[in-house]
Amino acid sequence: MCPLISNLGDKAVTLTSTKTKDHESPAPITFKPIVVDLGIVDEDKKPVTSLVLVESDESPTKDKQMPKAQRITLDALRTVIVEGDASETAWKAKAYSLDISSSDNPDSQRKAFDRAKQHLVDHGLVAIKDGVYSIA
Repeated sequence: MCPLISNLGDKAVTLTSTKTKDHESPAPITFKPIVVDLGIVDEDKKPVTSLVLVESDESPTKDKQMPKAQRITLDALRTVIVEGDASETAWKAKAYSLDISSSDNPDSQRKAFDRAKQHLVDHGLVAIKDGVYSIA
C-alpha cells in the first residue's frame, strides 16, 4: 500500500443491485473508504486529501434497515443542505413535510423528529457545528 494512503477503519460500503430486468443480479461488491494525500498543501499549510473507494475482499454484510422516521429525517437533512439552509428549523420543517409521523398531531411530529435526530447524532450519522447540521 502506498505510504500516502491511510485506512479510515472498518467502515465499508456495499454496492448491491436491487432491480434487474433481463439477467441475474450481480453479486454485491464491498468497498472501503480510503483517504489519499494529494501531495499538496492548502494556504494554511495543511495537506489536501481526497476520499476514494477501494474494492475490499471482505464479505458483504447486510445492514439492518433504518426505521422510517430516521430515514425521513436524514433525507430531509440532505434536502435542506442542498437548498442551502441546514438550520434545525429548516430541517424540522422539511421532515414534517415528508410525513415523519403518521399523526397530524404537532406534538407527535415533534417527538418523532427529536427522537430520530438524536439517534442520528448519537450514532455519528449527523454532525452539528455552530447550529448548522451536516451529514457526518
